[in-house]
Amino acid sequence: MQTLADSDRTGVGAWPDGPRRPAPRRPVRALAGSLAALALLVGCGTSDSTPDPDTADEPQVVELEVGGQSAVAVVPPGDSPTGLVLYVHGHGETHDSLTEGSDQKRVTDRLVADGYVVAASDAHFDAWGNQASQDDYVALAAELKSRYDTPQTFLLAESMGGVAALQILAGDLIPDLAGLAGISMLVDPTVAADTQYGEELRAAYGGQLPTGTQNPLEIPAEQFAGDPIRLYIAPEDSTVVYAENAEPFLAKLQGIADISAVSCQGGHIDPSCFQPDDLADWFAANALASGSGN
Repeated sequence: MQTLADSDRTGVGAWPDGPRRPAPRRPVRALAGSLAALALLVGCGTSDSTPDPDTADEPQVVELEVGGQSAVAVVPPGDSPTGLVLYVHGHGETHDSLTEGSDQKRVTDRLVADGYVVAASDAHFDAWGNQASQDDYVALAAELKSRYDTPQTFLLAESMGGVAALQILAGDLIPDLAGLAGISMLVDPTVAADTQYGEELRAAYGGQLPTGTQNPLEIPAEQFAGDPIRLYIAPEDSTVVYAENAEPFLAKLQGIADISAVSCQGGHIDPSCFQPDDLADWFAANALASGSGN
């Protein structure tokens, strides 16, 4: 496991603190011009305002609604984005975590500076990677591809978000998927069955625990063949335990996927696991060739 330099970043994670009440809806925020909210994939909102030319070279924070779920996209200036990064949020988070979480914002700012559209959805909140949440991310990717013509998509999953992200990657559910990076990423959701989250987990799957390939750890390794995957792992994580998640997943995919791991410090979702420069370099190294698909 590769170890990068220690980090002095600050921030907090979500899952260990338990569920948080969803943040209230807020009006559209714009760093450059005003944009209206959308409804569903077709998008029916329009903007009556003309962008301010004085802020035309700044990123825009665009709030929208896709498939009945609130979402946000941070959009770089210009007409040729590098790609799309979908932040697949952790437990207790919402779409607002992308721009309001200190660690997430550091990563977002770095990736937007590299030309990526970075986006997140409420995705049915604490849905534990069920089909509805997967559909939310697929729908958001399609909407943003239509809006900004993003040539490729990376998944950036935190904690609980790993379950949805791994399902999306294994199923090639989003065109031109270029890879998945996971921060303290949950792989086996059933490890939460006998914890305080067990009832919530069962509710997300219709009263049952996820079974078979609903559990990413049970997905055949061949479905990840050749996929670039990078894990940021805190060995002292007592919430998403290494021996129950990353360790068996790494062993299973070794020699099949293009999988690598970076050791960070502390416990679950430690600030040192949010590494903007390493993420940006890894994304650049795994960018799809122009015009190719996954």
